[in-house]
Order: sequence, then C-alpha cells, then structure tokens
Amino acid sequence: MEETRKRRWLMVLFFGLIASLFVGFIYLALTGPRDPRYRRRLEEAAASFKQELKSRKPVDTVNIFLPVGERVRIDNNVVIYRGQENKTALIDVFITDLDPQTPYRHRIVRDDIGNEIRLGGHSYRIISIGGKKLRLKRIKN
Repeated sequence: MEETRKRRWLMVLFFGLIASLFVGFIYLALTGPRDPRYRRRLEEAAASFKQELKSRKPVDTVNIFLPVGERVRIDNNVVIYRGQENKTALIDVFITDLDPQTPYRHRIVRDDIGNEIRLGGHSYRIISIGGKKLRLKRIKN
C-alpha cells in the first residue's frame, strides 16, 4: 500500500514538473527577451529588412531572362526554361489562375528567333535562345 502511494506521488510530481516546464516555455516565448539590447537588435534587423525590400529593383516585365531550371514569375504565371533538346527550347508555363501544379510544355524551334509566341495568355518576341538562358521581350497586348 505504501509503495503504491510513493509511486503515485512520483507520477504526480513528474507530470507536474513536465506541465510547469511547458507553461514556463510558453511564458518565455510570449514575453520575449528581457534584455532591451536583444529587443533593440531585433527591431533594427526588422527595420533594415523592410528597407532592403523597399530598395529592391522592380521586376522587369518587358525584357525577360529565363535561366535554365529557375522559376521566373511573370504576372500570374510561372515560367521555367528547361534547356534545349534537339535544337528546340523547352519551356514549362504554370498558369496559377487555372492550376498552379500543371505545367504547359512549349517547344520553340531555334529558327523561330525574332518571331512572336504566346505563353500563358501573353505575347512575347524571342530575342535569343541559348544553352543556359532564354531571352524574351514582352509585346503589349
């Protein structure tokens, strides 16, 4: 009988300790650091990040460079240049308004440089096709 009471008290103390540690971590997470130097550094880092975001150049939607394998967002579309295969450029276009998971594959022959193509509802002129990048110029529609 005595042994079960000791075990019961040990279990109560163990779970009480776990609960108090949990409450203590939540309290510390909500109140934040007490030292004002840490809080000041955090505020300065946030302010410098906001300033950096404001100073970035706007995305050029007229002259578009597509490096191989990189996702480039143009308006509501995501375009990925997959490289060349048998002198044809492979481009995947994800139209986010329709289905952001489905790529629409386009094949452009190297002889089409200078011609217009239509990708994701927008017209483009092909400026150059290379092994590492594709260059397009948007035509106002």
